[in-house]
Amino acid sequence: MAILDALTSKSSLRFPADKVEDFDDYMMFTVYEYQPPFRKAKCIGEAGGSLYGGRYADYDVTGFGGGELSQSPYKNMILYMPEDIRDSHSRAWGDVRMGNLERAGLRMAGSAIDAAPDILTQGAGGISNTLKSMMPGNPREQGKALAKSLAINAGASMTGLQANAVAGGLTGTILNPNIEVMFDGVGMRTFQFNWSLVPRNARESKIIQEMIWQFKKSSAPSMEADGWFMKVPYVYKIQYKQGSKDNHWLNKMKACALQNISVSYTGAGSYSTMEDGAPTSVQMSLSFKELKMVISNDFGDKFKYGTQYY
Repeated sequence: MAILDALTSKSSLRFPADKVEDFDDYMMFTVYEYQPPFRKAKCIGEAGGSLYGGRYADYDVTGFGGGELSQSPYKNMILYMPEDIRDSHSRAWGDVRMGNLERAGLRMAGSAIDAAPDILTQGAGGISNTLKSMMPGNPREQGKALAKSLAINAGASMTGLQANAVAGGLTGTILNPNIEVMFDGVGMRTFQFNWSLVPRNARESKIIQEMIWQFKKSSAPSMEADGWFMKVPYVYKIQYKQGSKDNHWLNKMKACALQNISVSYTGAGSYSTMEDGAPTSVQMSLSFKELKMVISNDFGDKFKYGTQYY
């Protein structure tokens, strides 16, 4: 292949302004109009599903599939690879303290969940048996422990002390905390990119200025005609490219919102300009946040070398 047509057209901004060849590495930013994800969503369990259903197939895995995002009039932006490229996947696991009182409640809830599919079709005797199965195996001893636990909690409420402080001070024992580490959710990925943009000529200065203008304008909300509402800013598709292909070694990104744009017009450490006032060096930093979670399904069923993953 020769150079990419899309990168040499008037619909793109490139820095440096040189041609992008088959094996050049670069980043591409495409700006898309934001589409509300729940407007066409169907209820969980409803047949089919649109943009944001209850099944993985209905969850827009890329953020750019199924016509959810329409391309905007903004130009594509091509930038050289920054020095620092990384991604981080966080999963929230937290300590949960569960006393026997809470464990008993969870046990009853679990029994109710297990019995739920059949309980409506059972007679009075069947329902009674289901309720009995939720009770502890040794109600007399468990009842004593329950009464003691309730008394300790009541004392803690009246005195403002911690329950274990009350238990230790009165009985020389504490409530069994039964600490478990429980999964709580997925952290949304954020990305930070930094560039030193040093124009070699007036053309590249204009490209830098227009790129900054595009990032600022597309990431800002706009006022609706009636003045009552504001339109949500545009969002971005970010790609690590190697010639015409995505670099499969680097992570994919779902649709991203631009959270912060920071520009220093004294990138060389002091104020210095060209004849037309263009800075001789510009530092640009962009901070993005993904709009959708990265989940296990996104990685497929098995690893395949050459495939780009999240």
